[in-house]
Amino acid sequence: MYGDTRLDLIHDVVASKHEHGILMYILKSEELCRRIQAVAIRYNNGDPAGPNTFRAFVRSCYHEGHCRPRIPFVPGAIAFYARPDLKCSNVAHTYTSTSGQQWYILDVAANDLSRIVPLGLYMPYRELAPGRTASILDSIEPIPLWVVGNGSLGVPVGPQGDVCTWQHGEKPFTNTNGSPRSTVFVRIKWPGYNIWESQIRMKNDSRPEDSYTFRRLVNQTRMKVRKFVSDNTSTPCRNSRWVVGDMPGQISAKDLILLAVVVVSHGAIMPILKLRDDYVLRNSCPFQTASTVPPFHVYGSSLAPCSYDPFGSDNQELSSLGQFDYVQMPCY
Repeated sequence: MYGDTRLDLIHDVVASKHEHGILMYILKSEELCRRIQAVAIRYNNGDPAGPNTFRAFVRSCYHEGHCRPRIPFVPGAIAFYARPDLKCSNVAHTYTSTSGQQWYILDVAANDLSRIVPLGLYMPYRELAPGRTASILDSIEPIPLWVVGNGSLGVPVGPQGDVCTWQHGEKPFTNTNGSPRSTVFVRIKWPGYNIWESQIRMKNDSRPEDSYTFRRLVNQTRMKVRKFVSDNTSTPCRNSRWVVGDMPGQISAKDLILLAVVVVSHGAIMPILKLRDDYVLRNSCPFQTASTVPPFHVYGSSLAPCSYDPFGSDNQELSSLGQFDYVQMPCY
């Protein structure tokens, strides 16, 4: 679907709704539009044949009445309606809003995107066979799998032992057709390093009940990220801002939080990672926005309400008034 002009139908909607989204930052606009179009068509039965109607339909899927839905424990969630009368994929996760309706979380807004590790997106066969790339991308799971548990978003990557409790932990991580996955590759395109990959075996011989589950995928992904850091401790990095290792000023596994897993091909996933809040990044120049959403909890996001500056910092007349600096995130 790359090069598909139908993506232009929803580009403005996606740009508006995901302005400060983590996945917008990582995947970029075209890939995120492709995934959202796939969710709208495959899971919500949207029809792109009527451009204006389809655009309005996609926009409506972000709203609960006139407001954006509130998802417990993920206050920055950019949610998308999950139709109860249609079956979603075997892989996708849904979350219950405060009103009791079901939603997909397509993205999460962050107030400081400089803490998100800007991993490159793996695109299968893009250079050799772009047609095959489009076919693969159109058939993989488009919805990210967020790690939500213990009242927050994200789990530490560091070796604190397996994390056992979070939403959807028991759900099988299967192929899109429902068949079991025996293995899956973790692919990491960390800035300044060559692409790195390692295979996860989804069967757990010592704990059979853990086999093929989202919980095992998350814990194994944490382990693979630790291995990536270990394997590259002595590898020269071409980006001084993102050097990994155990020396002062370098990023170690204990500095990282795993927020989500994204399927990038039939047999591969990529992690979505952030730095812990108290880590001081080299050459730090925080990503500043007029909007703010809750800062991340040490294990993910806090439960503070979202807010934003509707007027913009350039409006001297209004920004000088304290009561207008930040207001509750509007319903739109």
